[in-house]
Amino acid sequence: MNDEEQVRRLLEDAGPRPEVPPEDLARIKAAFRAEWKEHIRRRRSPDRRLWLLAASILLAAGLGWWLWPAPAVPVARFERASGPAAEVLSAAELSAGESPVGLRLAAGPSLRLDAGSQVRLVSASVIELRHGAVYLDSEGAAKVEIRTPLGVVTDVGTQFEARLLGKGEALRVRVREGAVRVGPHKAEAGTELTLRADGTVVRGPIAAYGPPWAWVLKAAPPLVIEGLTLEQFLDRIARETGWTVRYEDPGLAQSAGTIVLHGDIGDLPPDQAPEVVLPGAGLDHRLADGVLILRAAN
Repeated sequence: MNDEEQVRRLLEDAGPRPEVPPEDLARIKAAFRAEWKEHIRRRRSPDRRLWLLAASILLAAGLGWWLWPAPAVPVARFERASGPAAEVLSAAELSAGESPVGLRLAAGPSLRLDAGSQVRLVSASVIELRHGAVYLDSEGAAKVEIRTPLGVVTDVGTQFEARLLGKGEALRVRVREGAVRVGPHKAEAGTELTLRADGTVVRGPIAAYGPPWAWVLKAAPPLVIEGLTLEQFLDRIARETGWTVRYEDPGLAQSAGTIVLHGDIGDLPPDQAPEVVLPGAGLDHRLADGVLILRAAN
């Protein structure tokens, strides 16, 4: 095998690589021009060794760029956690302790980790679930991909939980709103989809409210009510809890967009916030089968 064939084989084996950075390419060209000028000065015809040198430089540069790690960039920030708020960089591995953890992805969605869960944030839109469970609320933002050993879960504008069961024997997906895809399977709102390692799939119903979502509420971002209208507050509560809001008085429903709330409820979770906020707005309420019923206080 001749020299040209060896170089050709090397380039083919290396495969396609990302473009060489402009500054590196400029240095390569400068080195090549200098070598070329030296050959001209010596009145020698450029032989194949010169071309082999140029090919070797390009190959080395291409391989070097391929091996350089991509720079870490912020992909999320903590919204609720036991420790101080901070940014999370790409490729970071996170482990939730004894309490759930809430983050806001740079792309917009809310991401929550159940207690004891482990993930790797590949990017602002790709999450690797290693252990435990995550909850995603896309809130109409960019789609997020949850990668697991048993399949990839992709949201379709939704709220859902993805949980690895046992030691990875199964992947369970609970869809609260919208829909998700798990490989070739699709699950709509109100569906629990379990994929076992042996390939079997089990479907069943799941309510949008109640105990299955209790950990999600613990990791919800703090609710700032100052300046919100009653309607905006109730919309937020409904989204976080899965409850449906109903007004006993039609007139109250019409005025909900004009009643402005004031105050601070601190870190009170969404399912407890109505107990504090609604009496201050002159309202009574009760909860029945996932329906929050409101009426004017007597």
